[in-house]
Amino acid sequence: MNLLIIISLLISFVVQTYEYNYVSVPVSSVYSTDGKFIYSYKGENYDSKKKLVYGIKMSFREVPIKYLLIHIISLRYGNRLNISATNSNFIRVDSDKSFHQITLPNTHYLIKVTSFNGKMMFKCNGGLYDNYAVANHCMDDIKKYNKIKSQYQLVGKDESGNKIWRNIWSDCYYKCFSKRNFQILTENFFLEINKYRQLFLKNSLTLSYSLQSSARQLAKKIASKEKGIAHFYATIAAKIIVSTISLPFANVQVNKWYREIFLLKKNSALKMIKTKNLNDLFSNRVLQIGFGTSKQGKYLVIVCVYK
Repeated sequence: MNLLIIISLLISFVVQTYEYNYVSVPVSSVYSTDGKFIYSYKGENYDSKKKLVYGIKMSFREVPIKYLLIHIISLRYGNRLNISATNSNFIRVDSDKSFHQITLPNTHYLIKVTSFNGKMMFKCNGGLYDNYAVANHCMDDIKKYNKIKSQYQLVGKDESGNKIWRNIWSDCYYKCFSKRNFQILTENFFLEINKYRQLFLKNSLTLSYSLQSSARQLAKKIASKEKGIAHFYATIAAKIIVSTISLPFANVQVNKWYREIFLLKKNSALKMIKTKNLNDLFSNRVLQIGFGTSKQGKYLVIVCVYK
């Protein structure tokens, strides 16, 4: 069955609509000598629960109030400090009751507030985002696409290539390879491409951080445009390979490149450029490589830059 048909059928079974995801705000608490609790968040102290809740609400107006949670990560009694950052007990800010506590059955789908270089960020699957909407979208994609476990069906029948793919991507599905804004994906791409090159008795490539940076920038540029990849292949320089693939199947892309070099070249000038670049990718002329990715709706733009 055609690859695109398989992908469309699989995704149609799992795509759901998730309106919002919970956000956890870390707060510290100190039991003062006068018998009162003092709460602290981002250097601000609050001498009552009511003031704390109000302050949190004002700081996170973009988050629907019913999905906004307070997490007391530390509690100090005199010289005793109780660290509780790993517990699953959270406090709802939308409750009429003072500090109504709830226990989340699963914290894997929890967006956490953190600080990076003095800026408040939303953390989803190891990636940092400067607004709730993007982090919420990140979590939605995990809920939708991590259910798909059939990527192996799209891997080629070549025994050696199939074995390499399975060794690298075993039990690594969408949530796994999309960690830290797809950093795990590109790290494994680097390992995978060198394994395929060994089959051709070629030297191992070196990961170049400058090429990695260039690949990321180009991926973002392509993802932000409405024009297709064909347009960019006609305009970008050589030594670049660009592909788009459905998000949950992104980990089969390098295997797809490996298989494509065995296919007959077509007469299209565009295909000739891509075929040449793929052949270069598995030749001794290449020494360094870098990968970049960027989301484009339900797809992932993947860019490989080499020299």
